[in-house]
Amino acid sequence: RPEDKKDIVLVNWQAHPDSAHEAGYTSINASWVGPLRDELESLSGCQVAYFTGASGNMAQDSRIESEMNRLSWRDYGKKMGQIANETLADLQVVEGDSIKVTGTMLTVENDHSWDDQLEQADEVFELWKSAGLAAGNALAKNYGFSSVYHARAIRTRASRKATDQLEVRAFSIGGIGFTTGTYEMFSTNALDLKEKSPFDITFVITGNSSYIPSKAAFEYRSYESDTGFYVAGTAE
Repeated sequence: RPEDKKDIVLVNWQAHPDSAHEAGYTSINASWVGPLRDELESLSGCQVAYFTGASGNMAQDSRIESEMNRLSWRDYGKKMGQIANETLADLQVVEGDSIKVTGTMLTVENDHSWDDQLEQADEVFELWKSAGLAAGNALAKNYGFSSVYHARAIRTRASRKATDQLEVRAFSIGGIGFTTGTYEMFSTNALDLKEKSPFDITFVITGNSSYIPSKAAFEYRSYESDTGFYVAGTAE
């Protein structure tokens, strides 16, 4: 490579972990990304270009009782950096300069299943703003909502149309595939997408307009399923 050029490591973080704080688990959170990047730059000697992948409930799937409330987020970040660096060492460079892009608009159904409880959601929202989070959450759970954020989402959903248009794009650079959209999908859906991809290496890049949880997440009422806009099955 020319001397004036730098080697760059592209990192696709295949999860944006939540902290599962309501379950008393506070060790894992989105702050992994900083120490992960620091560790990768130190180990690889390269400049790291970093972007997040799919999101949702990683902490729910990786909770270890013996580690609860012990390791700090920076310890986790360094460990993930070491694992990622070991993985990067096994990757093979895919050569090619062709660029192909495709995209489409998909019609998705908004979730209006809670519209009949809009009055209660409004009450929770106003109490939250006037009396604080604890009071708002107590009333939310009294009405069967998981949290004040669930109540806020009900208010937002009620104002939305029956359907929405979501943009989905895919592109390839050489033999590497990328997919992206204006939403946050779950890791399980992204892994399924990567398995079906025609490319040996596929990056999944997400937006942040709304969560699109896996269908299974709606069965156990996660934060993402309660606060997203779209009906169960949208991700699939």
